[in-house]
Amino acid sequence: MVQLIARRSGAGIVRFLVLRGAMTIEEIAKSTRASQRTVRRHLEELVDCDLVDELPNRNSSETSRFVANNRIIAAAASGHLDYVLGR
Repeated sequence: MVQLIARRSGAGIVRFLVLRGAMTIEEIAKSTRASQRTVRRHLEELVDCDLVDELPNRNSSETSRFVANNRIIAAAASGHLDYVLGR
């Protein structure tokens, strides 16, 4: 988990999800200037680490939104995220 979030693209994904709320892979890719493939790969790892939740779209299975869950928000609020990100 630490290695994933410490990567620049992983840190950008976490930062945008915490600041902006639920986002699609396309929205995250535009915000972080990363490829959708990279974003998808990092999101899968973040979901596996139980830091990000996937919210399926009821209208389309292709446009799921991802949101930072309480675990990552608590880490950010307590300053642990800054430590993990090396700030």
